[in-house]
Amino acid sequence: MGNNGGGAALSWVAGGSARRFSMRKMIHIATASRDALERLAADNGKSFQDLMDEAIADLLKKHKRPVTLTEMLRGSLADGDKRKTANRRPT
Repeated sequence: MGNNGGGAALSWVAGGSARRFSMRKMIHIATASRDALERLAADNGKSFQDLMDEAIADLLKKHKRPVTLTEMLRGSLADGDKRKTANRRPT
């Protein structure tokens, strides 16, 4: 695992029969907030990571950003269609 100086660490993650490359990012969460999140996770039967994933997905949705790979690809295709029509000469 290496550190690029910006708080990110690169690691291999085993996922079934395939291995995938994962980047981890270290963030600071205030102690009181972390404690409240850990209690919330315990009360809901979720892990801390599950709560973080849910919070990030909600933030991305709020700002109309793609969350899943499928959404990213759909957005990419839509952007490609817009560019193709924008560069056409009128007939």
